[in-house]
Amino acid sequence: MMRRNRSRFRAMLSSPITLALAVILLVLVGRAAIKIHLRAAESALRLEEAKANLVRMESKQTDLDKRIGDLSTEEGIKASIREKYHAVEPGEAVAIIVSNDNQKASAGEVEQPAPRELNWWQRMLRAIGL
Repeated sequence: MMRRNRSRFRAMLSSPITLALAVILLVLVGRAAIKIHLRAAESALRLEEAKANLVRMESKQTDLDKRIGDLSTEEGIKASIREKYHAVEPGEAVAIIVSNDNQKASAGEVEQPAPRELNWWQRMLRAIGL
């Protein structure tokens, strides 16, 4: 009797319906595993972005703390006002240095003229390659 149950069990396992159900189950489990893997990869990427953002924010906070420290002194306040509003103290003079074109050319700082905007006909000719 035991052999008969075994042979029925083997026959049931090797039936096309059982094999089709096993393949469907395997596909569903595999698909779920792939989705979990993709979500884990996306989470790792977001974690790296968050860490980079944290480093940027900490750097910004350090800079702001330094500026706050500078503004807590009288000299820092004066320097900030001078820089922001180009202010001078009584008795000081402002010197504005103006350079001419010859100095710019010798320093290699020649300004390039702005490119001329093409009219519609020139754009059409350029589009067809003429």
